[in-house]
Amino acid sequence: MRAPVLVEFARGGVVESRHRGTVVVADAQGNDPHALGDAHLPVYVRSALKPFAAALVAAEGAADAFGFSVPEIAIIGGSHSGTDEDVAAVVSILDKAGVPRDALRNGTKEAQQPDGR
Repeated sequence: MRAPVLVEFARGGVVESRHRGTVVVADAQGNDPHALGDAHLPVYVRSALKPFAAALVAAEGAADAFGFSVPEIAIIGGSHSGTDEDVAAVVSILDKAGVPRDALRNGTKEAQQPDGR
């Protein structure tokens, strides 16, 4: 089943782009009483959850308690490329939280160990 068009952008009355997707509203038991598209299509949320992690860090007071800066909160809530600025923000977060730097088991592809860590 092809995902339905959820949004169309038009300019001057001409559709410029269409964006497809699936929307499911489920209850706490996982029932899917309302679905637009294939409610059982497997999905991988990965980066979609990052903003929620950053929001929790801010809402629960961790950002204030550790003195995280705006760029540090942004790195918690977003994808990054491992630039020098990205690495500096992550290292600063670890230092402020008292977590040893070698506890970090991911990073840029070039920095990963042969076993993928």
